[in-house]
Amino acid sequence: MLNRSTYHFDLSTGRMFNPLDMFTGDNDWEKKLNSEIEKILGKDLGYHYDGMNLVDEIGCYKLSANGLEICYTPYMGPAPGGGFVCLTIPYENIDEFILPDSLLGQVLGEIEK
Repeated sequence: MLNRSTYHFDLSTGRMFNPLDMFTGDNDWEKKLNSEIEKILGKDLGYHYDGMNLVDEIGCYKLSANGLEICYTPYMGPAPGGGFVCLTIPYENIDEFILPDSLLGQVLGEIEK
């Protein structure tokens, strides 16, 4: 069985943090995230998930320069039988859910200036 784990550290403090703490985490967030995942999986990979909550199947999250990277591990979601499926959701697609006072919100705010 394969597995993948991600760890996030604030380089200024050395403390570990959960990247999802930078997002609102409300019901609208989950619906929007699920919709974005379905779009990418359907368009790029040809998967179809009628009504399935793909957010519940996420193996790990990673903050990247290009967006929120989401990975599915074997036997979960769109990767039955092994291997990893990773997709990136651009921050502009989910920016309404990024907490402005979070580290991510501050960094993205600086980039926009």
